[in-house]
Amino acid sequence: MSGSYPHEVMDELATLRYQVKLTKSGGYHKYAVYAGDGEQELYRGSESDCRNVARKLIGAFLDGGFTVSLLEKEGLYFKEGG
Repeated sequence: MSGSYPHEVMDELATLRYQVKLTKSGGYHKYAVYAGDGEQELYRGSESDCRNVARKLIGAFLDGGFTVSLLEKEGLYFKEGG
């Protein structure tokens, strides 16, 4: 990650997580939003619709990170296994 501050790292992670690309299977809509490694298609539509959906997903991802940071500050976090 190239960011030197936590919010920069989170921004980069979120942007890498949700990508707008040409669909792999073709069809009526030429673009799709893919998550993670690019194998999971989340939404299919026009390029502008896909960019809008990706922005919303990125916002939700960042909001989740913010919420977790608040919980950790209060000592309220989930431990793995219980």
